[in-house]
Amino acid sequence: MLMIFFTGAVPKNTQRRNKWDYNTFQKWAIERNNQHACDDKGNNASVDIYLKILIPLAQMENDVLNYWLSKFIEEFRKESLEEYLPNSLFSMLMDLQGYLRLQGRTAVVRLFK
Repeated sequence: MLMIFFTGAVPKNTQRRNKWDYNTFQKWAIERNNQHACDDKGNNASVDIYLKILIPLAQMENDVLNYWLSKFIEEFRKESLEEYLPNSLFSMLMDLQGYLRLQGRTAVVRLFK
């Protein structure tokens, strides 16, 4: 019931923006999970040690969450393959944190240690 009250206190535009950025993260995660790099012999090889995002965003431990969010910021591009401006990336992170709060998760996003 507290979550219903809290959700009602968040403006609809903020909720939509949070959901849009969450969906953007999910699309990136699916695309990344389907990615494969080829080694020098032409065999499929993993992109890095953390090949797949297997846990839903709201259920990730803080260290895993921060790892994948930093990867998202590092790799995510516009459809034209241009990089997003820093302010846009920061806004996306804040919207994702807002989405997590609406899911009842109080995560601290720390991309830099």
